[in-house]
Amino acid sequence: METIYPFYVEGANGEQGYVELPYTLPQDSTLFLLLKHPKFQRVWREKLNWIAECGGMALLNVHPDYVAFGGKSHSSNYPADLYWEFLSWLKQEHAGKYWHVLPAEVARFIRSIAPIKEPADQKIQSLADVGPGIAFSR
Repeated sequence: METIYPFYVEGANGEQGYVELPYTLPQDSTLFLLLKHPKFQRVWREKLNWIAECGGMALLNVHPDYVAFGGKSHSSNYPADLYWEFLSWLKQEHAGKYWHVLPAEVARFIRSIAPIKEPADQKIQSLADVGPGIAFSR
């Protein structure tokens, strides 16, 4: 499904379903290493701004094997500073506008609002009940 919103997928034959958290930003290794995209920051920033305007979820898959932490970068990795710059921009540009949580917390919230049967004590009434976190609201 092409979406920027997490969603619940019903299980088949009485089996429990699951919450799908779609990739909404290009993966780090795709931009930096495969495509060698010269304006990667612009790609992430523009897409994140659009996701925020739509009230969607920003999900970025960063693989630590491709990040050069404190060492020299080469053709199979990139400097950690590039990722740090993006996160710093996000924190400043969207301060107070996002919900920064772990995937399990997003899944718990989506399950609580999905039309499925769950015990009442597991229901979450609002995003504020979950705590701080990265999803945008309008």
